[in-house]
Amino acid sequence: MAKKPDYGNLTLEPQESETPAPVTVARTRSENPARGRTLKEAATQTVIYLHPAAAKALKRYALEQDKKPHDLLIEALEAWFKSHGLQGPVRAETARSK
Repeated sequence: MAKKPDYGNLTLEPQESETPAPVTVARTRSENPARGRTLKEAATQTVIYLHPAAAKALKRYALEQDKKPHDLLIEALEAWFKSHGLQGPVRAETARSK
């Protein structure tokens, strides 16, 4: 077994009482409020558990349509929102999505 370290002779110097002010970054957003936002900043992550066969079928269909499975799921949610009279937007806007 490894020997445990001995901290008996360790002394700490007192910390300064003043804490530094938090750093804030000023962002200028012109006519596009999504400019510079990452997906993590612009959206809420949601997890969906699919049957393996459904996931495989979705991936295969997305490949045939030259789209990403995520885009197909967003389109399906947008259609569901519309059919139930819910207000959007569903897709999060980021600088990259423009």
